[in-house]
Amino acid sequence: ESKWEPPEGTDFSGVQKQIGASKKVEMRERLKTYLEERLNDSATDFIGGMQDERRDMEWKRKEAGENVRKFKKSELMESSSSSPAKK
Repeated sequence: ESKWEPPEGTDFSGVQKQIGASKKVEMRERLKTYLEERLNDSATDFIGGMQDERRDMEWKRKEAGENVRKFKKSELMESSSSSPAKK
């Protein structure tokens, strides 16, 4: 059930009777097309956002992996340079 209320001072009585069947079909088709386009646009935006998020996560994961490798490499270099020389 619609909760839409007409603006004050506007009389819509008889409007349904004045609009012909062909015009109603045309309006219904235009509304359906419009809503389908909006739905598709929203879905495209949503999927695009998810793909962007996935790319960001992959980049962060790659950066974290590189940072871990750099850290481990620096740890190895420090431990090899600080170990006492064997005689």
